[in-house]
Amino acid sequence: MSEPVDLDRLLLRDFAPEPALRVAHAGAPAAPRFPAIDAHNHLGGASGDWPGRPVAELLALMDEAGVERIVDLDGRFGDALAAEIARLQAPHPDRFAVFCGLAEANFAT
Repeated sequence: MSEPVDLDRLLLRDFAPEPALRVAHAGAPAAPRFPAIDAHNHLGGASGDWPGRPVAELLALMDEAGVERIVDLDGRFGDALAAEIARLQAPHPDRFAVFCGLAEANFAT
């Protein structure tokens, strides 16, 4: 432990607390206790590189992490929605749920 410090004169640049709590680390479990559902994910083109990678790779990662299902919020609408459903949900309906977006240009004012 460090020497006591006069808190009335302690400058922020000198503040360097030392954690005193010590706990035994049991490590991460080999698998989650219950299946997980990732209820907020973005697998579409604007959100990363998943559209260019094999779906089998994503399924393997899901299995490794204990994720039973993913909700993909990047479904968009029209042809893009159809493509996202064809890529993910149609071949793996028990693993993916693709949500659509709204075409705001089609709203009546």
